Amino acid sequence: MVPEQQESQNIVKNLPMTSDHVFVKATFSIPSRSHVPTTPTVHNHKFDETNCQPMIVGLPEGVIPSKPKAGDTSYSGMHDHGPLVPPKEGGIFAQLLSCIDAAKSESDKLLTQIIEEERSAGIKNGGMQESNTNTDGSPSLLLHEKKKPRQDHI
Repeated sequence: MVPEQQESQNIVKNLPMTSDHVFVKATFSIPSRSHVPTTPTVHNHKFDETNCQPMIVGLPEGVIPSKPKAGDTSYSGMHDHGPLVPPKEGGIFAQLLSCIDAAKSESDKLLTQIIEEERSAGIKNGGMQESNTNTDGSPSLLLHEKKKPRQDHI
């Protein structure tokens, strides 16, 4: 066995291999809005059992399954032909769902903060120009606009 293979096997052997520890690491990198090149602002978050309680997968206790309204994608406990068997609660999947939900909430919070800061500074669309207007506010040409025939061929 070559030394690199032996070293990598030792590293794998020393890792704790538990199936009950799940986490989500979320890294948000926000580029600078100035004209001077700078390193982006980075926000790192780790969501695990220390800051996220396992999510309830099925219906809360005492809630009777009911047919959802059209377009409702939330869990209702009901199938087209009657109630579903309640899902197993707890475990690593409930923990993982909770971590994912917390990461999404943190992302939403950060994006809302950025939008509010831009709004208060008077910046529209993150400093980007509207796609259907020119800088002077006049309408821009559409890409799918019909071309006029050339006059020299008529």
